[in-house]
Amino acid sequence: MKIKFFTIGLLTSLIVFASCSNESQKKQVDKQPLQEEQQVELSEEQKKYENLKVNYELDGAWVINNGLTNSSYEYEIYSNSDGIIGVMKFEKMNFETLTKNGNKYEVEGNSYGEYYIIDQNNNMKLFDQDGDLTSAGYTAKKK
Repeated sequence: MKIKFFTIGLLTSLIVFASCSNESQKKQVDKQPLQEEQQVELSEEQKKYENLKVNYELDGAWVINNGLTNSSYEYEIYSNSDGIIGVMKFEKMNFETLTKNGNKYEVEGNSYGEYYIIDQNNNMKLFDQDGDLTSAGYTAKKK
């Protein structure tokens, strides 16, 4: 019985000591002067994207899902008088120049003939030279 009370007393002492130690460390950290915020260097992709957001108008944003690979990425379309740019935001940002013909947005220089059709409600469907990519597991949902 004495060993049980001794063990409980020892554990209680350790808990109190540990909490006091943590409290004093916290006070020491709080007393340290604040360091100036470090400036983060933007990658070339991020600089290009930030410039795009400033100089172009966002026409639409979607999440593209591939049901076959269970993956997804964000896709945005921007435009101004200079042209139309699509931005694929996956592991890194990819930029594509688009040509608009009615509600059809063709990806310039794409070897698969990819294009998007965007209806009046801003719903997007993806296509390539073989047709609708829904059968390949691709869907687009508005953000």
